[in-house]
Amino acid sequence: MLKLRIEGKETDIQKYLEYIQVDKGIEVNSISALYPNRKNVYSRCYLEIKLTNRDGGEADD
Repeated sequence: MLKLRIEGKETDIQKYLEYIQVDKGIEVNSISALYPNRKNVYSRCYLEIKLTNRDGGEADD
């Protein structure tokens, strides 16, 4: 399992989340809400994902 932090403009984050959810090599376990950064225009969100092979099985460690 991987825990990721994604930071960027909200529209860019949304586009990436749409892309990652349809990727057959990635199983998305959870996606947090968007959190705005205090000192700039960017936001962040947190993901837990699991890498799988392209056939839907678990990837080798």
